Amino acid sequence: MIQRLPRCCHASSVIDGKILVSGGYINNAYSRAVCCYDPSTDSWQDKSSLSTPRGWHCAATVGDRAYVIGGSQLGGRGERVDVLAVESYNPHSGQWSYAAPLHTGVSTAGISILNNKVYLLGGWNEGEKKYKKCIQVYNPDLNEWTEDDELPEATVGISLNQVF
Repeated sequence: MIQRLPRCCHASSVIDGKILVSGGYINNAYSRAVCCYDPSTDSWQDKSSLSTPRGWHCAATVGDRAYVIGGSQLGGRGERVDVLAVESYNPHSGQWSYAAPLHTGVSTAGISILNNKVYLLGGWNEGEKKYKKCIQVYNPDLNEWTEDDELPEATVGISLNQVF
């Protein structure tokens, strides 16, 4: 049954013509919940949960995989901590698996796809308690993250879009 609860701080991506909504903050806790909206049937369906609860994260689709990247969750003392884990969704099996983790944990970063690579720009780092200038690039063919040039200034909440 679909959770019909208010949710914030979630992320979404489009895969196989459907909108995949992951994680977020539900009932005063970071969530592992994932659901999917199919516009062709105007219906929602629950999907397999993430392994790592998270909010303020990013999501993107490259090829036949959706990726959930970064964000934050609550630590053992109730403090917000960075999530380095990256999860990959296979819509054919309906399962999540881990991909290479982030080098630098960030929340509220910008995300976009260019040349079949994921670009993660800026964000807030909980460990350092500061905005970041980093540009992290994920290559799904090699399952690896690299650092690119830095942004001119540290920033969060970058909105990006792809133009085809």
